[in-house]
Amino acid sequence: MRAFIALDLPYQIKNFITVQLFNLKTHFKYEDIKWVETQNYHITFKFFQDIDEKEAIEKFEKFKSKIGEKKEKFIGQESLPKLLLSKEFGFFYNSGKIRVIYLDIKPHEFFIEIHKLLEEFFGPSNFIPHLTIGRVKKKLSIKQEEILKNYRIEEIIFIPEEIALFKSTLTNYGPIYNKISIVRL
Repeated sequence: MRAFIALDLPYQIKNFITVQLFNLKTHFKYEDIKWVETQNYHITFKFFQDIDEKEAIEKFEKFKSKIGEKKEKFIGQESLPKLLLSKEFGFFYNSGKIRVIYLDIKPHEFFIEIHKLLEEFFGPSNFIPHLTIGRVKKKLSIKQEEILKNYRIEEIIFIPEEIALFKSTLTNYGPIYNKISIVRL
């Protein structure tokens, strides 16, 4: 199955991001960029192009059992761990062209520990946790690239509520994400 592990975002944060991107989207045609739909915003920690469903669930359950230990380490030290979403975009490139537009995260130490734990159970990778905003469908003009590189949104600070293992099914109408297992933070 195609799957990923991600922090689901509270509804209010998803809507806030959508409002922040409204002006940006007016600079692009529909065929330029496939923007992620509001309900699909999440912060991806791990992505699996093809993983056995049973194996993924078993590993995620082991991961869930260790989360409590990580939470205890931080309880009492400060308020609940927060995440900061950057005000500027990051980009993944392919052959020198922007392919993915994302918001970078500035994680609290707790989320760095979560990422390390995921690497322990699912194997190391060069994957960068991020929030995908859009996928570029064709080569952008220099002006469009400059707009993306210079566009800023308000920084977003929030307390994540859960991390989940999602199954991702691709359809002609866009991806469908189903939570297979969750752990409350």
